[in-house]
Amino acid sequence: MKSGFTGRGDRIRLTSALGDSAARWTAPTVFIIAERGIGYADPGLLPNATRAARGAVILPRAPLDDFHDGNPDYFLACAAPRKSMDPTQTKVASESVANEIMARTAGGQAIYPLLRNHL
Repeated sequence: MKSGFTGRGDRIRLTSALGDSAARWTAPTVFIIAERGIGYADPGLLPNATRAARGAVILPRAPLDDFHDGNPDYFLACAAPRKSMDPTQTKVASESVANEIMARTAGGQAIYPLLRNHL
């Protein structure tokens, strides 16, 4: 699972290469993208989409977003929140986002009741 909670639409860091020039993306991945939704992709669906950059393997957002736009079966549009811009907040962004998603209701009923039990 990888996430982009900043709301920036430029890239997602997939792996740390740490000087390994042969490092590559090999794992099927679920992406949580702020203000966009949750999607799936893997190296077979996005061949040659990754780039090496400063000790990491990155996936530019454009090919990922284009893939999800053209293949809606791999994407669930939802209001995944951005991370807080409040510098005093001590929780990691993923914890805050997960809690916010699990706490959502519609018509007074939990949207994700099974997940909500874990709050």
